[in-house]
Amino acid sequence: MTAPEILHRFSVSSSATGNRRSVLVHVYKDKADVVRSARNYGMSVDSAGAITNSFGYRHPAPEHMRHMAIIRLAESQLDSNTLAHEVTHAALHIYFADCCKWDSRARVHIDGANEELAYLVGDLTGALHYELRDRGYLIPANSY
Repeated sequence: MTAPEILHRFSVSSSATGNRRSVLVHVYKDKADVVRSARNYGMSVDSAGAITNSFGYRHPAPEHMRHMAIIRLAESQLDSNTLAHEVTHAALHIYFADCCKWDSRARVHIDGANEELAYLVGDLTGALHYELRDRGYLIPANSY
């Protein structure tokens, strides 16, 4: 199986935890390409318009990693709900790496079982964005 074409590839980063951590972002043409990419990475995925592979503690120590996560997005899923949802997954892994102990009991919630939190953040961010735009506010992107 050939790898799907990545339309855009870039990274975003933050130093909010005291360590500069980056997340790689791949944008694909459609959901089928996102799924193919995830399967090529070894994930069992049937359908998705966006996927985050957060490396957490399944990979080398964070200080040896160039990127803490890869967010894969389909062009049709570039809405604030999806972006906030996927960034929540990545942010939780960064938080775990920098703010929790390696043997923390919170690991199960931070290192994978956090879908409810990601949906909460995505839904609330999307709703807030919609309500503000509906009232005439243009939401600017932060400049870094």
